[in-house]
Amino acid sequence: MKSLSPFTARLFVVFLSIVATGGSLELALRIRKGELFSANNQILKKVKKRPNPCLSEPDSRLGWKTKLGQSSWVPAKRISSIKSYVSSNQLGLRNNGGHLPETKGAVGILALGDSFTFGDEVSDWETWPAQLEHLTGQPVFNAGTCTYGLDQAYLRYLEIQPLLKLKAIIIEITPDSIERTERTGMMTYFFKRHVTKPYFLLDAGRLKEHPAQMLDPVIEYEKLDLVRNVLGYSFVLDFIFRKTALVWWWGIPGPQSYPKEFKTGFDGYAVSCKILESWKSSLNANKLKGLVLIQDYFNFGTFTNNLDKVAGCAQRLGFEIKVIV
Repeated sequence: MKSLSPFTARLFVVFLSIVATGGSLELALRIRKGELFSANNQILKKVKKRPNPCLSEPDSRLGWKTKLGQSSWVPAKRISSIKSYVSSNQLGLRNNGGHLPETKGAVGILALGDSFTFGDEVSDWETWPAQLEHLTGQPVFNAGTCTYGLDQAYLRYLEIQPLLKLKAIIIEITPDSIERTERTGMMTYFFKRHVTKPYFLLDAGRLKEHPAQMLDPVIEYEKLDLVRNVLGYSFVLDFIFRKTALVWWWGIPGPQSYPKEFKTGFDGYAVSCKILESWKSSLNANKLKGLVLIQDYFNFGTFTNNLDKVAGCAQRLGFEIKVIV
């Protein structure tokens, strides 16, 4: 029998040492957690237990919206040891962290938009509506909702506006919020599955609302690629990758965020401009000022082109425009 070369023998010893060390750490972690014989994939287990970062719940008209009267400490997507405090009031509005004392019936400003307005991954007092309230000394009502399109933000305005005393609204628009108007449904990372959403089509130049289809079959989000499906059963590898590569480790991409069957076939710019036209009419009827806050975080391609066109449309309609780059 041919003996191993010294180099191969050293490699073999190193390999056995790694296996023995890894096995010992695996055993120690399982004993420490009281799950010695656990056969669960740790990625799916932890993601299922992770608090909803946007406090969202299904809604029959809007697809989803912020749940009433909730609070939670939510770990950041990239560094799980960093947490933000997220809470909502009894109207489903994000709290501002007590910048102003609660004054029932106070006249204020309504902020609408997606996760940028809601303040995903920051605490209540760190959102831009909270900071605006602090700087102006005026109540700012945060109706931002994660993953909203401009269409959903408009419908949320129609729902919440009669319940508040307002003098102005701020509509935050991002490249994504325009693109989402082209969708009948999407993947929401907080529900971990596809859900449908309300959307508008143009019929003879007028908006025609199509409600969310809450009973549609959903496509499960919790599907892992082969590598994470295998490695995810290891407590040691789960610990290492959560500390070093959390976005990849917990990514859980599943199907495409926007399957073909979820496309309306209408251009997001045309729909968004028509939504802003209806919005402006409502503001005029209610004697409210309107400001459009443009948040451009792509700076290239179709996304930016549509954002520029929507900003131009808003300006022509008489909205004040502020751009954040």
